[in-house]
Order: sequence, then C-alpha cells, then structure tokens
Amino acid sequence: MNHACSTRIGDFRLMNIKNYKARDVLCYVAVDAFDCHQSQSLVHIAEYWWKWSQLNCLFYMEKMSVTHVWYGNVLRMASLLSVYRILELRIFIASHSYFTATQALLNVKAKNNIIILITSV
Repeated sequence: MNHACSTRIGDFRLMNIKNYKARDVLCYVAVDAFDCHQSQSLVHIAEYWWKWSQLNCLFYMEKMSVTHVWYGNVLRMASLLSVYRILELRIFIASHSYFTATQALLNVKAKNNIIILITSV
C-alpha cells in the first residue's frame, strides 16, 4: 500500500504530492491533523475518513509565533490550490471554532494555535 511522505520546514508541513492525487494527499493530511496513525494507507483514509468527516480539503500548521510567518504559511497553503478552486471549495480556516478565512487572517490571537485550513462539502 502507498503511504504519503511529509517534510517539516519549521512549523509548516508540506506534503509530497508527486506520487499521489491531490485528493488522496489532502485526505491523508486530514487524518494526520486528527492524530491518527501516520502509517495508515491512503486507501483506508479515503474509504473511511473521507466518508465520515465530510471534508474535501484540509491542511494544517502548528504554533505560528510570528504574525508575518503565520500569514506567509496561510498564503503558501492556499497557493497549493487555484483561486477558482479555493472559491469553489469555500475554504475556511479553523482553530477551535470555525470562522471565515478573512476573519482568521485578521485574528492575530489565532497565531499561537494549531491552524487548520479546511473546507466543508
């Protein structure tokens, strides 16, 4: 079975998407963000978590301590998708509670929390 690979760059997690479809990798990140075992296969994740979580896109970052670093990482995450796809998927950023991406970007208090870039179906 295939397993996704991830790379750490500071507090920012980049997924290696060369060998996987975007949907598979995003699904893997969703499971990873919810602390499930990282060795689970993409097939298991797609069949189980995708159905039950009703998510179609999810990224996350950890403990952004400097505002401009946090903004930069949010923008880098969003840049993985086209502008049209972002609008189509209705992207939200979540940290304990849900609020819109614009509100999250303006909310400096969120910078020290685990941030999830998430869309609902």
